[in-house]
Amino acid sequence: MRSLLNAWGGNVLEFVALMFASLAVFSAGFVGAVFSKHFIKIMLSIEAALLASTILLVGFVASTGSGAGLMLLILVWGSMAVEAIVTLTLYVLMKSRGIGFDVSRLNRYKW
Repeated sequence: MRSLLNAWGGNVLEFVALMFASLAVFSAGFVGAVFSKHFIKIMLSIEAALLASTILLVGFVASTGSGAGLMLLILVWGSMAVEAIVTLTLYVLMKSRGIGFDVSRLNRYKW
């Protein structure tokens, strides 16, 4: 990877630091999504995992100096926006029907 980034003129240490930051944010999001039972916490954890991919992509684009990943970055931001809209819609729907936010009890409810 070092030769790839050096060929593009990128700074390897900055990219590696952003890789570790992205890994830390993704790990926190993954752990939160797996071990939480609250709907809102799970959705926020998924947002954190998506944010980690954005951090990694921005680090790659910034370290290479080219605009190679900008379309992918826009795609990731679009998917994060759609996920946030779906989360908000489900929250309003569950709140209006009086459904609790504990996902372990969702199998009791019939839509």
